[in-house]
Amino acid sequence: MDLSTASYIFTVGIIIWLIGVLSLWQMFVKAGYEGWKSLIPVYNNDILTKIAGQPLWVFICLFI
Repeated sequence: MDLSTASYIFTVGIIIWLIGVLSLWQMFVKAGYEGWKSLIPVYNNDILTKIAGQPLWVFICLFI
């Protein structure tokens, strides 16, 4: 793989990651939580289960 292909793959990956981060940030803000909480890896799953109205065991099942 040459350098131009690697940089293209890296750029596309960063763009996809940015879309995901911005989407999750917006979802947290619309649900009434601070947007920065979407950036913390395990904590954001806890907040997402609260937003969805799921019980605690659903959050615990995410680790299985």
